[in-house]
Amino acid sequence: MMKTSYSLGAALVGIFCSAPAGAATVDSITGIVSDAASKAPLGQVSVTSEGVATTTDATGFFRLLLPLTTAISPESSQGSPLARWNANDASISWSGFSGSVSIRVQDVRGQVVGQYTSEQNSTSTGVSLQGLPSGLLIATLKAGNRFEVLKFFHSGSRAQLSQNPSSSGLVALGRALATSKSHSVVFSKTGYASATVVVAAGTQAPLAVGLSANASTGAISLFDGKTLADWTAAPPADFKVNTVDQAIQLSGAGRGVLYTTAMYLHYRVIYSVRHIFTGADHYSCVLIFGQNNKADALAGYQLGLPSSHHWDYRPGKTASGDGWITTFNSPSINRANWTQCEVLVNTRAGTASAAVAQPPGTKATKILTFSDPSVKTYNPSSFGLQSHNAGLEDEYKDITIEVDPAVDSLITTR
Repeated sequence: MMKTSYSLGAALVGIFCSAPAGAATVDSITGIVSDAASKAPLGQVSVTSEGVATTTDATGFFRLLLPLTTAISPESSQGSPLARWNANDASISWSGFSGSVSIRVQDVRGQVVGQYTSEQNSTSTGVSLQGLPSGLLIATLKAGNRFEVLKFFHSGSRAQLSQNPSSSGLVALGRALATSKSHSVVFSKTGYASATVVVAAGTQAPLAVGLSANASTGAISLFDGKTLADWTAAPPADFKVNTVDQAIQLSGAGRGVLYTTAMYLHYRVIYSVRHIFTGADHYSCVLIFGQNNKADALAGYQLGLPSSHHWDYRPGKTASGDGWITTFNSPSINRANWTQCEVLVNTRAGTASAAVAQPPGTKATKILTFSDPSVKTYNPSSFGLQSHNAGLEDEYKDITIEVDPAVDSLITTR
Protein backbone atom coordinates (compact mmCIF):
# COMPACT_ATOMS: atom_id res chain seq x y z
CA MET A 1 0.00 0.00 0.00
CA MET A 2 1.24 3.47 -0.84
CA LYS A 3 1.33 5.98 2.02
CA THR A 4 1.52 9.61 0.93
CA SER A 5 1.96 12.69 3.09
CA TYR A 6 2.75 16.33 2.42
CA SER A 7 4.64 18.63 4.73
CA LEU A 8 4.34 22.02 3.07
CA GLY A 9 6.22 24.59 5.11
CA ALA A 10 8.05 21.88 7.07
CA ALA A 11 11.33 22.54 8.81
CA LEU A 12 14.62 21.97 7.01
CA VAL A 13 15.71 18.35 7.26
CA GLY A 14 18.47 16.09 5.99
CA ILE A 15 18.17 14.31 2.67
CA PHE A 16 18.84 10.55 2.23
CA CYS A 17 22.37 10.44 0.88
CA SER A 18 25.91 9.48 1.76
CA ALA A 19 26.12 12.40 4.20
CA PRO A 20 25.76 11.66 7.94
CA ALA A 21 22.23 10.91 9.09
CA GLY A 22 20.30 14.06 9.88
CA ALA A 23 22.83 16.32 8.13
CA ALA A 24 21.36 19.61 6.89
CA THR A 25 20.98 20.07 3.16
CA VAL A 26 21.33 23.85 3.10
CA ASP A 27 23.87 26.44 4.09
CA SER A 28 22.39 29.47 5.84
CA ILE A 29 24.72 32.34 4.95
CA THR A 30 24.05 35.59 6.79
CA GLY A 31 25.77 38.93 7.15
CA ILE A 32 25.70 42.71 6.95
CA VAL A 33 26.55 44.77 3.85
CA SER A 34 27.72 48.35 4.31
CA ASP A 35 29.34 51.23 2.45
CA ALA A 36 33.08 50.57 2.58
CA ALA A 37 33.90 54.25 3.22
CA SER A 38 31.13 55.48 5.52
CA LYS A 39 30.31 52.09 7.11
CA ALA A 40 26.62 52.95 6.72
CA PRO A 41 24.42 49.87 6.13
CA LEU A 42 23.28 49.36 2.55
CA GLY A 43 19.72 48.26 1.84
CA GLN A 44 18.48 46.69 -1.41
CA VAL A 45 21.82 45.06 -2.20
CA SER A 46 21.36 42.06 -4.51
CA VAL A 47 22.92 38.90 -3.02
CA THR A 48 23.13 35.93 -5.40
CA SER A 49 24.75 32.51 -5.57
CA GLU A 50 24.00 29.33 -7.50
CA GLY A 51 20.73 30.69 -8.87
CA VAL A 52 19.40 31.72 -5.44
CA ALA A 53 18.92 35.43 -4.75
CA THR A 54 17.87 37.75 -1.95
CA THR A 55 18.30 41.42 -1.03
CA THR A 56 19.52 43.17 2.08
CA ASP A 57 17.01 44.95 4.29
CA ALA A 58 17.28 48.55 5.50
CA THR A 59 19.86 47.51 8.13
CA GLY A 60 22.06 45.83 5.51
CA PHE A 61 21.18 42.34 6.79
CA PHE A 62 20.72 39.36 4.48
CA ARG A 63 20.13 35.63 4.78
CA LEU A 64 20.85 33.36 1.82
CA LEU A 65 19.85 29.68 1.90
CA LEU A 66 21.92 27.55 -0.47
CA PRO A 67 21.72 23.80 -1.17
CA LEU A 68 24.74 21.85 0.07
CA THR A 69 24.44 19.16 -2.56
CA THR A 70 24.70 18.94 -6.33
CA ALA A 71 24.02 16.05 -8.67
CA ILE A 72 27.05 14.34 -10.23
CA SER A 73 27.63 11.30 -12.46
CA PRO A 74 25.11 8.42 -12.34
CA GLU A 75 25.72 5.58 -9.90
CA SER A 76 23.65 2.42 -10.03
CA SER A 77 24.43 -1.05 -8.70
CA GLN A 78 24.49 -3.91 -11.20
CA GLY A 79 24.40 -1.42 -14.06
CA SER A 80 20.65 -0.86 -13.93
CA PRO A 81 18.68 2.04 -12.49
CA LEU A 82 16.53 1.69 -9.40
CA ALA A 83 13.97 4.18 -10.67
CA ARG A 84 12.76 5.88 -13.82
CA TRP A 85 11.13 9.18 -14.65
CA ASN A 86 7.95 8.92 -16.75
CA ALA A 87 7.50 12.19 -18.62
CA ASN A 88 4.06 11.32 -19.96
CA ASP A 89 2.31 11.27 -16.58
CA ALA A 90 4.83 13.18 -14.42
CA SER A 91 5.54 10.19 -12.19
CA ILE A 92 8.43 8.22 -10.78
CA SER A 93 8.37 4.41 -11.03
CA TRP A 94 10.77 1.71 -9.91
CA SER A 95 11.32 -2.02 -10.26
CA GLY A 96 13.74 -4.85 -9.56
CA PHE A 97 13.90 -4.76 -5.76
CA SER A 98 12.08 -5.95 -2.65
CA GLY A 99 11.26 -3.93 0.41
CA SER A 100 10.10 -0.44 1.21
CA VAL A 101 11.03 2.69 -0.72
CA SER A 102 10.95 6.15 0.82
CA ILE A 103 10.80 9.25 -1.35
CA ARG A 104 11.43 12.76 -0.16
CA VAL A 105 10.90 15.80 -2.41
CA GLN A 106 12.56 19.09 -1.51
CA ASP A 107 12.86 22.50 -3.09
CA VAL A 108 16.25 24.06 -3.81
CA ARG A 109 16.33 25.65 -0.37
CA GLY A 110 16.08 22.23 1.27
CA GLN A 111 12.46 22.54 2.43
CA VAL A 112 10.47 19.31 2.28
CA VAL A 113 7.42 19.67 0.02
CA GLY A 114 6.39 16.01 -0.25
CA GLN A 115 7.08 12.62 1.36
CA TYR A 116 6.04 9.17 0.16
CA THR A 117 6.51 5.61 1.41
CA SER A 118 5.92 2.37 -0.48
CA GLU A 119 5.50 -0.87 1.48
CA GLN A 120 4.96 -3.02 -1.60
CA ASN A 121 7.10 -5.87 -2.83
CA SER A 122 6.50 -5.35 -6.50
CA THR A 123 8.17 -5.62 -9.84
CA SER A 124 6.66 -2.32 -10.83
CA THR A 125 5.15 0.47 -8.75
CA GLY A 126 5.30 4.27 -8.72
CA VAL A 127 4.06 7.59 -7.43
CA SER A 128 2.71 10.65 -9.23
CA LEU A 129 4.27 14.05 -8.56
CA GLN A 130 1.15 15.96 -9.53
CA GLY A 131 0.08 18.40 -6.83
CA LEU A 132 3.56 19.45 -5.81
CA PRO A 133 4.45 23.16 -5.87
CA SER A 134 5.97 24.50 -9.05
CA GLY A 135 9.68 25.17 -9.34
CA LEU A 136 12.98 23.29 -9.32
CA LEU A 137 12.60 20.22 -7.09
CA ILE A 138 14.86 17.40 -5.92
CA ALA A 139 13.40 13.90 -5.45
CA THR A 140 15.46 11.48 -3.37
CA LEU A 141 14.63 7.74 -3.24
CA LYS A 142 16.03 5.29 -0.70
CA ALA A 143 15.68 1.50 -0.76
CA GLY A 144 17.80 -0.22 1.85
CA ASN A 145 21.33 1.08 1.39
CA ARG A 146 20.66 2.36 -2.12
CA PHE A 147 19.60 5.87 -2.97
CA GLU A 148 19.07 7.84 -6.16
CA VAL A 149 18.30 11.49 -6.86
CA LEU A 150 16.59 13.39 -9.68
CA LYS A 151 16.40 17.14 -10.19
CA PHE A 152 13.41 18.29 -12.24
CA PHE A 153 11.33 21.38 -12.90
CA HIS A 154 7.67 21.06 -11.97
CA SER A 155 5.31 23.52 -13.69
CA GLY A 156 2.41 22.80 -11.34
CA SER A 157 0.49 20.72 -13.86
CA ARG A 158 3.39 18.89 -15.45
CA ALA A 159 7.02 18.32 -14.56
CA GLN A 160 9.98 18.52 -16.91
CA LEU A 161 13.41 17.03 -16.45
CA SER A 162 16.29 19.39 -15.86
CA GLN A 163 18.35 16.94 -17.96
CA ASN A 164 17.74 16.04 -21.61
CA PRO A 165 15.49 12.95 -21.82
CA SER A 166 16.77 9.76 -23.42
CA SER A 167 15.37 8.60 -26.74
CA SER A 168 13.11 6.14 -24.90
CA GLY A 169 11.51 8.99 -22.94
CA LEU A 170 12.72 7.42 -19.69
CA VAL A 171 15.63 8.81 -17.74
CA ALA A 172 17.42 6.91 -15.02
CA LEU A 173 17.29 8.61 -11.65
CA GLY A 174 20.74 7.34 -10.71
CA ARG A 175 22.57 10.29 -9.21
CA ALA A 176 24.95 10.41 -6.27
CA LEU A 177 25.21 13.52 -4.13
CA ALA A 178 28.43 15.43 -3.63
CA THR A 179 28.82 18.02 -0.91
CA SER A 180 29.83 21.44 -2.20
CA LYS A 181 33.12 22.69 -0.76
CA SER A 182 32.35 26.39 -1.10
CA HIS A 183 29.86 28.96 -2.42
CA SER A 184 30.66 32.00 -4.53
CA VAL A 185 28.36 34.84 -3.38
CA VAL A 186 28.01 38.01 -5.48
CA PHE A 187 26.95 41.35 -3.95
CA SER A 188 25.78 44.13 -6.29
CA LYS A 189 24.02 47.49 -6.05
CA THR A 190 23.62 50.35 -8.49
CA GLY A 191 26.33 52.94 -7.94
CA TYR A 192 28.69 50.45 -6.28
CA ALA A 193 31.36 48.09 -7.54
CA SER A 194 30.19 44.48 -7.29
CA ALA A 195 31.99 42.19 -4.85
CA THR A 196 32.38 38.42 -4.83
CA VAL A 197 32.98 36.51 -1.59
CA VAL A 198 33.85 32.80 -1.49
CA VAL A 199 32.24 31.18 1.56
CA ALA A 200 33.21 27.72 2.79
CA ALA A 201 30.32 25.26 3.03
CA GLY A 202 29.04 25.01 6.58
CA THR A 203 30.23 28.49 7.56
CA GLN A 204 28.31 29.70 10.61
CA ALA A 205 29.90 33.09 11.30
CA PRO A 206 28.07 36.09 9.75
CA LEU A 207 29.83 37.95 6.94
CA ALA A 208 30.79 41.62 7.00
CA VAL A 209 30.87 42.87 3.40
CA GLY A 210 31.85 46.39 2.35
CA LEU A 211 30.94 47.74 -1.10
CA SER A 212 32.90 50.60 -2.65
CA ALA A 213 31.03 53.37 -4.46
CA ASN A 214 31.89 53.68 -8.13
CA ALA A 215 34.51 56.38 -8.44
CA SER A 216 34.35 56.32 -12.23
CA THR A 217 31.02 58.16 -12.38
CA GLY A 218 29.59 61.28 -10.81
CA ALA A 219 26.22 59.64 -10.26
CA ILE A 220 24.00 61.07 -7.53
CA SER A 221 20.75 59.77 -6.11
CA LEU A 222 17.46 61.14 -7.46
CA PHE A 223 15.37 59.44 -4.78
CA ASP A 224 16.03 59.08 -1.05
CA GLY A 225 13.57 56.22 -0.54
CA LYS A 226 11.35 58.36 1.71
CA THR A 227 10.10 61.49 -0.08
CA LEU A 228 9.48 62.90 -3.56
CA ALA A 229 11.85 65.80 -2.97
CA ASP A 230 13.33 67.12 -6.24
CA TRP A 231 10.36 65.70 -8.20
CA THR A 232 7.07 67.23 -9.35
CA ALA A 233 3.94 65.08 -9.70
CA ALA A 234 1.11 66.00 -12.04
CA PRO A 235 -1.36 65.19 -10.68
CA PRO A 236 0.07 64.50 -7.20
CA ALA A 237 -2.45 61.72 -6.47
CA ASP A 238 -0.90 59.49 -9.15
CA PHE A 239 2.35 58.85 -7.26
CA LYS A 240 3.35 57.84 -3.74
CA VAL A 241 6.34 56.51 -1.81
CA ASN A 242 6.38 52.88 -0.73
CA THR A 243 8.70 53.17 2.27
CA VAL A 244 8.81 49.40 2.79
CA ASP A 245 10.24 48.83 -0.70
CA GLN A 246 11.99 52.23 -0.67
CA ALA A 247 10.41 52.84 -4.05
CA ILE A 248 8.35 55.38 -5.95
CA GLN A 249 5.02 53.66 -6.64
CA LEU A 250 2.21 54.49 -9.02
CA SER A 251 -0.96 54.85 -6.98
CA GLY A 252 -3.28 53.50 -9.65
CA ALA A 253 -5.34 56.71 -9.57
CA GLY A 254 -4.94 57.58 -13.23
CA ARG A 255 -2.75 58.96 -15.99
CA GLY A 256 -0.01 61.37 -15.00
CA VAL A 257 3.71 62.16 -14.83
CA LEU A 258 6.39 62.56 -12.19
CA TYR A 259 9.33 64.60 -13.44
CA THR A 260 12.61 65.93 -12.06
CA THR A 261 12.61 69.56 -10.97
CA ALA A 262 16.05 69.97 -12.55
CA MET A 263 16.48 69.84 -16.31
CA TYR A 264 19.34 68.34 -18.30
CA LEU A 265 20.87 68.14 -21.76
CA HIS A 266 23.27 65.22 -21.36
CA TYR A 267 22.77 62.62 -18.64
CA ARG A 268 22.67 58.97 -17.66
CA VAL A 269 19.90 57.59 -15.42
CA ILE A 270 20.10 54.13 -13.85
CA TYR A 271 17.10 52.79 -11.95
CA SER A 272 15.29 49.56 -11.05
CA VAL A 273 11.66 48.88 -11.92
CA ARG A 274 9.11 46.14 -11.44
CA HIS A 275 5.55 45.68 -12.69
CA ILE A 276 2.87 44.89 -10.12
CA PHE A 277 0.14 42.86 -11.79
CA THR A 278 -3.23 44.22 -10.66
CA GLY A 279 -5.38 43.51 -13.70
CA ALA A 280 -4.39 46.80 -15.33
CA ASP A 281 -1.41 46.43 -17.61
CA HIS A 282 1.00 48.56 -19.62
CA TYR A 283 4.73 48.81 -20.09
CA SER A 284 6.52 50.68 -17.29
CA CYS A 285 7.34 54.06 -18.85
CA VAL A 286 9.97 56.78 -18.59
CA LEU A 287 9.99 60.05 -20.54
CA ILE A 288 12.91 61.88 -22.20
CA PHE A 289 13.26 64.96 -24.44
CA GLY A 290 10.18 66.56 -22.86
CA GLN A 291 9.19 69.81 -24.56
CA ASN A 292 6.50 70.95 -22.12
CA ASN A 293 6.17 69.78 -18.51
CA LYS A 294 2.54 70.88 -18.44
CA ALA A 295 1.63 68.73 -21.46
CA ASP A 296 0.57 65.07 -21.58
CA ALA A 297 3.65 62.82 -21.25
CA LEU A 298 5.75 66.03 -21.02
CA ALA A 299 5.37 66.30 -24.82
CA GLY A 300 8.39 64.02 -24.89
CA TYR A 301 9.52 60.59 -26.05
CA GLN A 302 8.37 57.53 -24.11
CA LEU A 303 10.47 54.42 -23.45
CA GLY A 304 8.58 51.38 -22.14
CA LEU A 305 11.53 49.76 -20.37
CA PRO A 306 12.50 47.02 -19.72
CA SER A 307 10.88 46.20 -23.07
CA SER A 308 11.79 47.96 -26.32
CA HIS A 309 8.32 49.57 -26.49
CA HIS A 310 8.32 53.31 -27.36
CA TRP A 311 6.00 56.15 -28.36
CA ASP A 312 6.50 59.70 -29.60
CA TYR A 313 4.51 62.44 -27.79
CA ARG A 314 6.62 65.33 -29.12
CA PRO A 315 4.80 68.20 -30.89
CA GLY A 316 3.83 67.20 -34.41
CA LYS A 317 4.74 63.53 -33.85
CA THR A 318 2.06 61.71 -31.77
CA ALA A 319 2.91 58.34 -33.29
CA SER A 320 4.98 55.26 -32.52
CA GLY A 321 8.20 57.04 -33.40
CA ASP A 322 9.62 53.93 -35.07
CA GLY A 323 11.67 56.01 -37.51
CA TRP A 324 13.97 57.20 -34.73
CA ILE A 325 14.49 53.86 -33.00
CA THR A 326 16.76 50.89 -33.64
CA THR A 327 15.87 47.86 -31.50
CA PHE A 328 18.05 44.89 -30.61
CA ASN A 329 17.32 41.42 -29.31
CA SER A 330 15.65 41.79 -25.91
CA PRO A 331 16.59 39.42 -23.07
CA SER A 332 13.99 37.26 -21.37
CA ILE A 333 12.59 39.40 -18.54
CA ASN A 334 10.09 38.58 -15.79
CA ARG A 335 8.43 41.96 -15.37
CA ALA A 336 7.22 41.06 -11.87
CA ASN A 337 10.84 40.97 -10.66
CA TRP A 338 13.16 43.94 -10.25
CA THR A 339 14.97 44.89 -13.46
CA GLN A 340 17.78 47.44 -13.72
CA CYS A 341 17.48 49.94 -16.57
CA GLU A 342 20.08 52.37 -17.92
CA VAL A 343 19.02 55.33 -20.09
CA LEU A 344 21.70 57.52 -21.70
CA VAL A 345 20.42 60.81 -23.17
CA ASN A 346 22.52 63.25 -25.22
CA THR A 347 20.36 66.13 -26.43
CA ARG A 348 23.34 67.87 -28.00
CA ALA A 349 23.90 64.85 -30.25
CA GLY A 350 20.18 64.05 -30.75
CA THR A 351 20.69 60.52 -29.41
CA ALA A 352 19.65 58.17 -26.64
CA SER A 353 20.18 54.51 -25.78
CA ALA A 354 18.96 52.01 -23.21
CA ALA A 355 20.00 48.72 -21.62
CA VAL A 356 18.35 46.36 -19.12
CA ALA A 357 19.60 43.73 -16.67
CA GLN A 358 17.84 41.16 -14.51
CA PRO A 359 18.62 40.78 -11.71
CA PRO A 360 19.95 44.31 -11.05
CA GLY A 361 23.72 44.49 -10.91
CA THR A 362 24.31 41.79 -13.53
CA LYS A 363 25.65 42.55 -17.02
CA ALA A 364 23.03 44.45 -18.98
CA THR A 365 21.83 43.95 -22.55
CA LYS A 366 21.52 46.87 -24.97
CA ILE A 367 17.95 46.92 -26.27
CA LEU A 368 17.52 50.15 -28.26
CA THR A 369 19.05 53.34 -29.60
CA PHE A 370 17.34 56.61 -30.60
CA SER A 371 18.60 59.15 -33.14
CA ASP A 372 16.86 62.30 -34.39
CA PRO A 373 18.98 65.30 -35.50
CA SER A 374 16.14 67.73 -34.73
CA VAL A 375 16.62 67.02 -31.00
CA LYS A 376 19.90 68.99 -31.14
CA THR A 377 17.82 72.20 -31.09
CA TYR A 378 15.96 71.27 -27.88
CA ASN A 379 16.34 73.04 -24.56
CA PRO A 380 17.26 71.13 -21.37
CA SER A 381 14.43 68.87 -20.24
CA SER A 382 13.29 66.87 -17.23
CA PHE A 383 13.53 63.10 -16.82
CA GLY A 384 10.08 61.70 -16.13
CA LEU A 385 8.20 58.64 -14.92
CA GLN A 386 4.78 58.04 -16.45
CA SER A 387 1.63 56.55 -14.99
CA HIS A 388 0.21 55.55 -18.35
CA ASN A 389 -3.29 54.61 -17.20
CA ALA A 390 -5.45 54.01 -14.15
CA GLY A 391 -4.86 50.82 -12.17
CA LEU A 392 -1.08 50.71 -12.60
CA GLU A 393 0.99 50.30 -9.42
CA ASP A 394 4.52 49.81 -10.80
CA GLU A 395 7.51 50.66 -8.60
CA TYR A 396 10.78 52.50 -9.35
CA LYS A 397 13.77 52.58 -7.00
CA ASP A 398 17.59 53.00 -6.76
CA ILE A 399 17.34 55.97 -9.17
CA THR A 400 20.63 57.74 -9.88
CA ILE A 401 21.66 60.37 -12.42
CA GLU A 402 25.04 61.30 -13.84
CA VAL A 403 25.04 64.70 -15.51
CA ASP A 404 27.43 65.28 -18.44
CA PRO A 405 28.88 61.77 -18.11
CA ALA A 406 32.54 61.41 -19.01
CA VAL A 407 31.74 58.15 -20.82
CA ASP A 408 29.14 58.78 -23.51
CA SER A 409 28.11 55.13 -23.88
CA LEU A 410 26.21 52.53 -21.91
CA ILE A 411 28.20 51.35 -18.88
CA THR A 412 25.99 48.58 -17.48
CA THR A 413 26.59 46.45 -20.58
CA ARG A 414 30.32 46.14 -19.81
